[in-house]
Order: sequence, then structure tokens, then C-alpha cells
Amino acid sequence: QVETTQKEFNIKMEKYIKLLHKAFNSNIAKAYKDIIFNIYLINQIIV
Repeated sequence: QVETTQKEFNIKMEKYIKLLHKAFNSNIAKAYKDIIFNIYLINQIIV
């Protein structure tokens, strides 16, 4: 019975980890999208 409970726990943890992995990878990908910078505009903001 303990072995069954451990197996069920492991399966649920694997699913949880996969869901977390999907969520965080998606958010990280959105944060690191290719951004085209306008160098002239950035220099104007700095000055």
C-alpha cells in the first residue's frame, strides 16, 4: 500500500513539474522576444 501511494505521488509530481516547466518556459520566451532597438531613439532618451 505504501508503494502504491509512493507511485501515485511520483506520477502526480511529474505532472506538476511538467506543468510548471511549460508555464515558466512560455513566460521566459515571451520576455526574451527579439526586440529591434532604434539606436537613434535610445541615444535621444539618454541625452
